[in-house]
Amino acid sequence: MKIGLISRGRTQSSAILWTLFKKHNLTKNLGEIYFEASNNIVKYQSIKTLSDKNYSVNDDFQQQLKDITNAIFLRERFVCKLWPSMLIMPKHKFKNNQTFDDIKSKIIFNITEYFRILDYDQLYYIDRDLHKSSISWVYANKTKLFHNYKNMKYSPLPITIDENDLDIIRFYVLESCLQEKIKDFLDREKILYTDITEKYTDYIDDSATPATLTNNDYTKLITNYDILPNFIDNWYKVCCKNTIDWKYY
Repeated sequence: MKIGLISRGRTQSSAILWTLFKKHNLTKNLGEIYFEASNNIVKYQSIKTLSDKNYSVNDDFQQQLKDITNAIFLRERFVCKLWPSMLIMPKHKFKNNQTFDDIKSKIIFNITEYFRILDYDQLYYIDRDLHKSSISWVYANKTKLFHNYKNMKYSPLPITIDENDLDIIRFYVLESCLQEKIKDFLDREKILYTDITEKYTDYIDDSATPATLTNNDYTKLITNYDILPNFIDNWYKVCCKNTIDWKYY
């Protein structure tokens, strides 16, 4: 059985993935394997550019994604995360001086080929409140603590949001819009999937996941928290307006 989880960061996707892995007795939890493509390019781009004058980052990225997809589909029983950001090079930031056209040129919209979205036996979809998930995401990026593992001493630290953090939020909110567009694609093409957004707790088995859910009070942990709700709302409107004709296929 091949299972894909359409999601993004801070949507409880890791806990859900481990639960699906256990429930269906799968042989491999591939997690965020698709990020290997962009990570490899960031790591080796300068070396490849020096050794090959015809080297193309976009071509390399696309080929690595195809290689990952073809490799994982050689497996018979696996579960895998499918995030919009996995099909974007680079990932995780939308700088204030960038345009939507800049970002669009780096997005792969052909998820039929690059994710082989039609070849999954089961697809799940999980979304989360945009305020909560965006703020959790930027906090995790700032502190470099994405998961609180069992038996681990966890003491959340206070942070202050700066312009670099706002770049991270801009990208994350855009990814939320893109995730919604993947759902539009599934609905448009009548591709079966299970939306577990409203009942996600039914898909989390605490005994299956090595991490625990945190209950951080970000109003106290982020010193300038008050700037974030309006920033997120306003930027979401900007993203919706500027991506209205973007479509996956």
